[in-house]
Amino acid sequence: MARSNRVAMVENEFERVLDDRLLRTVFQPIVRVDSGAVVGYEALIRGPTGSILESPEALIKEAYRRTASWSSTGSREPRRAGPLSRPAWHRTTLFS
Repeated sequence: MARSNRVAMVENEFERVLDDRLLRTVFQPIVRVDSGAVVGYEALIRGPTGSILESPEALIKEAYRRTASWSSTGSREPRRAGPLSRPAWHRTTLFS
């Protein structure tokens, strides 16, 4: 597949995933090695199963690519944002 076709496919899938709110959060336990006790959780993000954006690496790569594109054109960044502090999380929606 030509690079431009692949980029267009990733762009379209990224928009679909965001617009349809298909991202899912997975909580991974953080475990103390010495005791096996769960001491916290790490929040991870995943795209839809089977999507070209299923892996966090693919999601982040596209997000960074878009950020660089916005910065180079002087455009305002879009309304979607994160990560948020705990107080901001309660006052803000990630998708408007």
